[in-house]
Amino acid sequence: IEHAEGNIAFVRAELKITAAQGKAWDDYAAALRANAKQLNELAAELAKAPAAASPVDRIALQEKALAARLEVARRTKPALAALYAALSDEQKKAFNQLAAPGMGMGMR
Repeated sequence: IEHAEGNIAFVRAELKITAAQGKAWDDYAAALRANAKQLNELAAELAKAPAAASPVDRIALQEKALAARLEVARRTKPALAALYAALSDEQKKAFNQLAAPGMGMGMR
């Protein structure tokens, strides 16, 4: 999350995104940027939470974190699907190796 721009640039370079794939890539990168912003804000909020929070407070924070992850997945999915459909078989193979399962950002 801290290095989202560098990761985005790295993946774009590794995939060798073509001009024809530019719109799909830009939409995907915009989703990744929005995800990073949201998750950075959440992390800052969670860092401010008192260490001695009650169990009710802790479960509320956990619920907020899970809701944010769900929003990240829902934001990313359509952009990722469009980009993946636009990739060549070689690019898909490279992307499959770069993508980290469960990250919601589609990158390691």
